Amino acid sequence: MPDDGRPIQPQYLSRHWHKAIKRANDAGLSLPDTQLPSMRLHDARHTHFTHLAELGVPLHAIRARAGHASIVTTETFYVHATEAADERAALTLDDVMGKVGSNLVTRPARNSELGS
Repeated sequence: MPDDGRPIQPQYLSRHWHKAIKRANDAGLSLPDTQLPSMRLHDARHTHFTHLAELGVPLHAIRARAGHASIVTTETFYVHATEAADERAALTLDDVMGKVGSNLVTRPARNSELGS
């Protein structure tokens, strides 16, 4: 890699990225029962931003990290919907509706509560 101020060529990074994935898989450093996928370096960038969003990092912080001028670029092209995020949204809504519902639904009074 040049250390004299010249820009790094994208092919250099891509070649070393794929070698690193192969070395990690060969060494068994991947997740149990699965290999690290052979993805482009740019795909890893999308994955990184999507994971940050799933962890609750605010979109404006992800936009700044990505270096995008517009949050629309980050939201539209870089942060992807996932099953995990959808499930979390459903569970959150279920929790909120359970709490709201308990305040909205009144139980009929029992005879003992009416003083009879």
